[in-house]
Amino acid sequence: MIKKKSLEKKNGSSSRFSGLRQLLRSNATHFVLGLVIFVISIYVSIALFSFFFTGAADQSKIEGKSIFYLGSVEGIGNWTGLRGAILSEWLMNKGFGVSTFFILLFFIFVGLRLMKAKYVNLIRYFIICSMLTIWTSVTSSFFSGLFKGTIINIGGKHGTVLSEYIVKNFGVPGTILIIIVSLVIILMIISSHTIPFIQKLFGRKAKEKKEEPKEKPKEKKSFLKNIFKRKPKVKVPVDEPSKLRRAKRETKRKEIFLKKYFQTETESESFGGWAFKTVEIVTGR
Repeated sequence: MIKKKSLEKKNGSSSRFSGLRQLLRSNATHFVLGLVIFVISIYVSIALFSFFFTGAADQSKIEGKSIFYLGSVEGIGNWTGLRGAILSEWLMNKGFGVSTFFILLFFIFVGLRLMKAKYVNLIRYFIICSMLTIWTSVTSSFFSGLFKGTIINIGGKHGTVLSEYIVKNFGVPGTILIIIVSLVIILMIISSHTIPFIQKLFGRKAKEKKEEPKEKPKEKKSFLKNIFKRKPKVKVPVDEPSKLRRAKRETKRKEIFLKKYFQTETESESFGGWAFKTVEIVTGR
């Protein structure tokens, strides 16, 4: 009896675990979880975007209040209400600053992947978004001279601490070089066209110097040779029937010319067995 009860308990616990596994693996659970992550990411993005316009007015009203504050505060200007104002102020000033948008972008991809709305390589996008978050936070804090004296800490507390540490150890020129090199590495991870672009940008192709052909010395020609120089005849392909027509026309012209200018003929004179005709040319004058 005791063995049967223990077996029944094991079967019941195993059935519960199998049911929980099926629930977690089901398509509906993945879709609902992805939808929740997607909606929260969009909500926080709107709150951060609204912070740039309403953060100064809401600063005094939300000071000292946490996100779990249950009371109500009137006159909140943030588009997402009290919770959005508190959350955006914390992420912007005490977090990563404006680079928080890259974290939210990653969570949007996670939601789309769980909903099976878009297939995304999450490992690749996690590496890219995390590197862009750190780089943007440090860079914006380093160049945040325009935002001094305002409530907006553009690089967040993370960027301020890290940029001050790099400047103390490497100086301003070294910090600028680190920012440039890290940007190139991030672009290389994002796109494979980065290296060819940089090579074209900095690499100068050696111009091959082509040897110009030496000009031959011009022969000095006399004035008479230039006058009586025959121009080379250009052979134009002509059809055979047209050649015959031209030959007939030329023969007719010759016959007319002979009849016109060769009017009288004398008797032939023989010379050593050879006969010759003497022709008197009479011009038309």
